[in-house]
Parts: sequence; structure tokens; C-alpha cells
Amino acid sequence: MLALSGIRAVDDGRAIIKESDIWFEYNGQPLKWHYPAGLLYDMLVNDVAKGEAELPWSLTLHVRKFPVGKLVPSPSTQGMRDMFMAMIKEADFIRNGSTKRVMDLARSDQMQLLDGLESHSYEKYFAIHTIIVPAHDSKLLSSNKTKSSLPKAIPVRFYMLTSGAHEDGRDASTQPDFSQFHISQIPVPLTRESSGTEQTTVADAFRLCYDISDPMSSAFVANCVCLCQGIRAPWETPISWLADNLFYADCFLHLVVVGNA
Repeated sequence: MLALSGIRAVDDGRAIIKESDIWFEYNGQPLKWHYPAGLLYDMLVNDVAKGEAELPWSLTLHVRKFPVGKLVPSPSTQGMRDMFMAMIKEADFIRNGSTKRVMDLARSDQMQLLDGLESHSYEKYFAIHTIIVPAHDSKLLSSNKTKSSLPKAIPVRFYMLTSGAHEDGRDASTQPDFSQFHISQIPVPLTRESSGTEQTTVADAFRLCYDISDPMSSAFVANCVCLCQGIRAPWETPISWLADNLFYADCFLHLVVVGNA
């Protein structure tokens, strides 16, 4: 929505399209403007769980009749920026135990981060992102001397399609609804507590978020697919690697879990 903040039509000097009236729809489903595009894609596109991309992704742009009952009303452009920075701060706190990295940014750096996001200028965005989330070497996880320089945890959110949504996971003929997803968030450590050096996998993070510890958990996970940015993420992938390579602009890792189609 920030990227659309300048879209409007003008008639005799008057704006005839209000930014607050703009909304998107996919297959009859109004899209939550405060969800990242990649997350929306993973949640709503049926074929992505089969490894089949729907690209380009065809959306319908509406400029009137905002579905107030289904979507949170769009705030002002500044309100969206404030909400985005709040997510950045939350991710920073989860990673480092404080929001110091974000709070220490100069005002000009914050504006560059936002401008890079709005104008699709990756150079501008990543110049500031690397300050907030500096790169680290996963090999350091095995060294106690260097662990202090690593993140305390990974900011992860899981969106699991509930078992009651469809009998066999995601039905290709039925459009999923946002209400059918259960959202869980927990700070995920980089290493398994049992070993202290073995990297936490996506499967480990999923079990932690949903407190799954029974013997049937492995079979349950095996029957599910984890999606991130339109990609099927193998359950054995180290969560730190996934966070480094498939993170979202808000510095969170948003993972969608659906039944194996």
C-alpha cells in the first residue's frame, strides 16, 4: 500500500480517488493491506503448495466500496510508515533483546529505509537493513567465544491452515480464507536446546511455536508443506539460514504451513 500512496486521479484539480479507498482482491478474497505480498501469495494461492507458481499473480485493484467489514481501514501514509517501523522494532527486540539498533538509527536513515521500500530501491533499503540485521556466519554457532555476536533468537511467525479448513489440506477448488489460519509466534533460538550447537531447523521451530512434542509430531510435519515467499521450504532447513535468505522487509520470517496437497 505504501507503494500506491501516490496513485490518484484528478478531475479539475480535485482528487476523485482517495488513497484510503484503494484495495486489492484475489479470487473474491479482499487482501489484507498490512500483510506482506509474499505472505498473501503463500496463504491464498492453492498451487504454490504443489510447487507450481501462479506468475504473474493476477490481482484486482478496486478504487471504491472498501470492504470495511472484512479489512482494517487503511490509515494515512504516515500511519503505515509508523506501523512498519513498529514491526522493525519488534523484530529487533526479538533478535537482540532490545530495540537499540533501530532506535540508534538517525532520522535520515529511517527515511532512507522507508523510501527504499516505497520506491523499490533495494540499494537504499539494504544499506540500512544491514545495520539493523548484520550478516553472521552460521559456523560461529559451534563456538562459545563468538556466540555473543549472534542473534539471541529469530523473529518467526507461522500461519497454519487449520485441519478443519479442508479434509485433505488445501483443496485446489476452494479458496482459503484468512480465518482458517492459526497464527503463532515465539522467539526461536538459533540452536537446539538439547545440544547447544546443532542448528534449529524449520521443523524444530514449528514444533516450538505450536508446542508439539508427542511422538506423532514427525508424521504430522511430514504431511505438511512449509511455504515462504512462494517457495517450499524443506523442514530440515536451518531456521537461521532461512531468516538470512528469505526474510521479509519487516525483518520477520513469515512461514505458511498447509496440508501436503
